[in-house]
Amino acid sequence: MTETMLALVALMITLFFTMNQQRGIVQAEQEIASIELEVLANAIGSEMMQVIATKEFDAATTGVDLQTVTLADLTVESAFGDNLDCPDACNDVDDFNDMQLHVMPFTVGLDEHGNQMGFSFSIAAEVKYVDASGNYSPTPTWTKEVTLYVDQVPAGNESKYLLQPIVVKRHFAP
Repeated sequence: MTETMLALVALMITLFFTMNQQRGIVQAEQEIASIELEVLANAIGSEMMQVIATKEFDAATTGVDLQTVTLADLTVESAFGDNLDCPDACNDVDDFNDMQLHVMPFTVGLDEHGNQMGFSFSIAAEVKYVDASGNYSPTPTWTKEVTLYVDQVPAGNESKYLLQPIVVKRHFAP
């Protein structure tokens, strides 16, 4: 009877040790997946910033000599884009403010049925004027700060590995 109890205790200790090792392996894999998704989210944010950089600074600076434009001609912050379907419907930097939630898929391969596998990321944007010190300005300045929030959009019962949205900021000037 004593040997049976000792064998049972030894088996329980072995199972406990094995479960802890497996839990550690799973946590390490989740952390690696999270880090890899952070890198992907940063790349997607950088790509969107490149798209924004191809747009005009402001509607008032489109196709005109910048020497003729004054601060009073620039779009006031309250008139910045609202729920536009960017990047297609956006003509200048401030149009990206509060754009429709843009979802970008990132395919990593095919599953056993030939369906694409991957991750999807949502991109939200905020645009504000900033002064020479980098502080927000309620009035127009020659610098706009674009802040992008990139987050993972899990599909169905997929796990969310990106623990918090990635924030990418950039200043634009004409």
